[in-house]
Amino acid sequence: MKQLLFAIAFAAACGGSSGARDTLYKAPPATLFSTAKSVTESEHYKIIKSDDAANHLETEDIWYTPEGQTDTSTGRNVSRLQNDSINLAFAVDVKPAGDAARVIVTPAIHRMHGLSSLPETVDAADPSLPGWVAGKTNALQTKIHDALVTYVAPPAK
Repeated sequence: MKQLLFAIAFAAACGGSSGARDTLYKAPPATLFSTAKSVTESEHYKIIKSDDAANHLETEDIWYTPEGQTDTSTGRNVSRLQNDSINLAFAVDVKPAGDAARVIVTPAIHRMHGLSSLPETVDAADPSLPGWVAGKTNALQTKIHDALVTYVAPPAK
């Protein structure tokens, strides 16, 4: 319950995930991507794929307990996971938007559920997800936004 309240308060304080996600930045896409990449690494996400030409990166997936704590069990054997454990990774993209660009953080979410030996793919909008999943996504999006605040494009008139 505390985590859900924190996620709601965090989303409200940040203007929700759409606030930072919808921000337009006026800077060369390479500059925006380099900063986003640096912030992602500083937030302790290991980058496993990076395409500087496409301004796209992907992080290594991390297993979390249903309560949102990093699963510190050794190995990648899914049979050791708790029911409803969440596997989370992120893609970070710089997307052109006219003469500006957006930086978009997209989660890749999987969940161990029931007796299945394969994690199920879960949409980020699925209401059955615990609030901390959106909280981690919003936190990374907001950290990147905070690092790029000097490049925020003025609002259109």
